[in-house]
Amino acid sequence: MDKLLLPESLTIPSVEEILARMDPRPSDKGVLLIRKAYETAKEAHKDQRRKSGEPYFIHPARVAWHLAGMINDPATIAAGLLHDVVEDCFLTNPAIKAQFGEEVAELVEGVTKISAINFTSETENQVGNLRKMILAMARDVRVLLIKLCDRLHNMQTLEHLPPPRQRAVAQSTLDIYAPLANRLGMTRMRTLLEDLSMRYINPAEFHRLERKLAVRAERDQRIVEETRRLLSEHLERMGIPAAVHGRRKHIYSIHMKMKRQGLRFEEVRDILAIRLITDTIAECYEILGIVHSLWKPITGFFKDYIATPKENGYRSIHTTVIGVENEVTEIQIRTHEMHQIAEEGIAAHWKYKEVGGSTNGSWGSEEKRLAWLRQLVEWLQDVHDPSEFMRDLKRDVFEASVFCYTPKGDIIEMPRGSTALDLAFRIHSQLGYTCSGARINNRMASIRSELQTGDVVEIITSKNAHPTPDWLQIARTGRARNKIRHWLKESQHDLFLDRGRRMVLELARQRIGGAFEEARIDEILQPHLGSFNVVGLEDLFVEVGCGTIKVNSVVARLEQVLRPVEPRRPPKAQRRPGKKKDVVLVEGMAGAVVRMARCCQPLPGEPIVGFVTQGRGISIHREDCAAFEHIRARLGGAEHRVVHVEWGDASRALQKAAIRLVCQDRKGLLSDISTAVTQLNVSIVGSNSSSNIRDNRAIIKLVVMIEDAEQLNRILTRLATVPGVLSLSRVVHDR
Repeated sequence: MDKLLLPESLTIPSVEEILARMDPRPSDKGVLLIRKAYETAKEAHKDQRRKSGEPYFIHPARVAWHLAGMINDPATIAAGLLHDVVEDCFLTNPAIKAQFGEEVAELVEGVTKISAINFTSETENQVGNLRKMILAMARDVRVLLIKLCDRLHNMQTLEHLPPPRQRAVAQSTLDIYAPLANRLGMTRMRTLLEDLSMRYINPAEFHRLERKLAVRAERDQRIVEETRRLLSEHLERMGIPAAVHGRRKHIYSIHMKMKRQGLRFEEVRDILAIRLITDTIAECYEILGIVHSLWKPITGFFKDYIATPKENGYRSIHTTVIGVENEVTEIQIRTHEMHQIAEEGIAAHWKYKEVGGSTNGSWGSEEKRLAWLRQLVEWLQDVHDPSEFMRDLKRDVFEASVFCYTPKGDIIEMPRGSTALDLAFRIHSQLGYTCSGARINNRMASIRSELQTGDVVEIITSKNAHPTPDWLQIARTGRARNKIRHWLKESQHDLFLDRGRRMVLELARQRIGGAFEEARIDEILQPHLGSFNVVGLEDLFVEVGCGTIKVNSVVARLEQVLRPVEPRRPPKAQRRPGKKKDVVLVEGMAGAVVRMARCCQPLPGEPIVGFVTQGRGISIHREDCAAFEHIRARLGGAEHRVVHVEWGDASRALQKAAIRLVCQDRKGLLSDISTAVTQLNVSIVGSNSSSNIRDNRAIIKLVVMIEDAEQLNRILTRLATVPGVLSLSRVVHDR
């Protein structure tokens, strides 16, 4: 079996196996919390299956298993076990809070918000979703730890999905989750996610490199063993305690090096790496001296991350030497604490906190390690354009960095391609507003100068300097551009207000024509201000005027109200001739008469089975239909009447589905529920409600038009997040 698809990822760990990975074992109270969450999740998922056919519970149990190896926090493990119950089982967040406490409920809610995000979307609603995700991460980074373990197990079991879906999931993993793991200093998690992603995105190259590495495996093992032997002998002679480990670089990192430098595999020289782990910083530098006495170091490949740590907390000494058998070998030297932080990143913070150890020293404060996240939250307050948001998110947070120094010697990490102006805004907003130039490596430079790793940069200011529209073309980071826009909006408010309103009116007249009533523009846009992240209409027009919000997106909202879009149906002239397409295909019985069973009302996408009736064709049931099982039992099995069926090409026609909600009654409840559904572009074709004044409960029934089970699940997931919704379910006994 592929080493990335570990056998244990396919089995359900017991609660004792999860607890055994927590070192030290949690308190009795913590153990009880984890046991309760384990049993609750097991019961909630008992009737669900994964695409592989295995019990769904294997997934949350494995997520908790991964978490237990990283973090000694019972609330996090419990949330890992429960992270899908809101999304998939419709156990509401208030119910989780009542059973497990506010801390666990907030973690589950944060993970649910992240799970709902499609990172390839660039719609206006997506900015709101992404903002919620970042805010959830900033509020409690454990949310992201749970989501990373969730994504890791999904990647380890991805082979059961169709190839297009495999590639889409793998690409979002590589674009978003692996870089986030890197930002949190979680090297082990990052490398696993990168290799698993490449396996599906570029399988031919992945397996080609695998074969290349297998050919040289015996020689690599020999070199590693000889290098370890020589180092161990010298360290023992010097009385320095150290563990010596050897490894090969992971496939994705080799692939990226080949791609960046235009190399063939045979030209990649530093595939092998040796890691030495010792007790103290002083011993790290002693070991460095021993390494350089044994083998010749290669000039330009020495990096001291102990003296100048990376922003994610990583500390280690790196040197590259011409080692055994003239093999170029990277040597990493670090303390035990540095190693744990390098492998587990921010998760190590809780390990040290739980055992009463120091979280200072090489780790530094959690606050400092998450400085990039706080800056991202600050930037989010002003970002509106979804395409710009995704572009800047990937550039500012996830792409490669350059490391610059202030004149005082402080190291600052910046996205590659950043200018001196970006650095000024990174240090302080006021420094950015008054930036007139820079001194880079003791030479005068303009604000548009691009920064390189190792540059010593001093920002030059002037009381006469201030942002101009040209600065938006110079700044490369989202933070700097948003600060510049903010200054321009404040200083030229009336200009942008007039320009924005005029732009909306002109485009609306062009696209809506006679249906457009200028006098109604304020009335129509007022309910939609929240989706644009603005407070008032004046703010909306100012944002349009300065280019922060696209005028097309505003006019699109006007069109939705004044000219609703009919459900898309191909014109008759474009419909393909030929025989009628089937909703359900029956094995060996082309054109058979089928009908959907009223007892379970299966939806496209749900596993189904056919039952041959007497005179009424073939009845289509959900595989888990209790009434169908009762019929089979009453007829003594009747296996000869059970036929294999599957959904056909015509199965995605719109059909009705009924949803029942039990809610805590409040003002605006119906409006919020309606908005939650319509934001998913789903039509509500019927509704009724009743309320009980004594217990302040409301029962609401909605009838919606949907394409398949997946769309219904998205609706139920969204409705579960509406404040006041206590429980919800699909109604299958009436249409």
